[in-house]
Amino acid sequence: ATTVWLLPTEREGFSVGVIEAMAAGRAIVSTRCAGNDEVLVDGRNSLTVPVGNVRAVATALRLLLADNGLRERLGGCARADAEPYSLDAMADAYIALYRSAPGGSSR
Repeated sequence: ATTVWLLPTEREGFSVGVIEAMAAGRAIVSTRCAGNDEVLVDGRNSLTVPVGNVRAVATALRLLLADNGLRERLGGCARADAEPYSLDAMADAYIALYRSAPGGSSR
C-alpha cells in the first residue's frame, strides 16, 4: 500500500527489505551505501542520495510523490531487477548447482 519506499540508512548489508520493495514494484529512495549498491541503480530502479544528506532525501521523496510517471518507471524497473532474487529463481539456481556437482542427478 506504499507509494514510495524509503531506506535512509548509514550502513546496510544486503537488504531483504530492498528486494521486497523492488519485487512489489515500489519506487525507492535510498542512501548510497555498501549493500544497497548491489541492487539499486540511481535513475533506473531507485533514486539514491548521499548518506546523511537529509535535504537530498526530502528532494527525492518530493520528486517521486509529485511524478507518477517516474514512480511507475522506477517501480517497473525495480520489479524486473528483483526477479533474480525471487524464490523460483533461487530454487532454480540451487537445483542447477546440485545437478552440476560431481554425482549430481539430471532429475
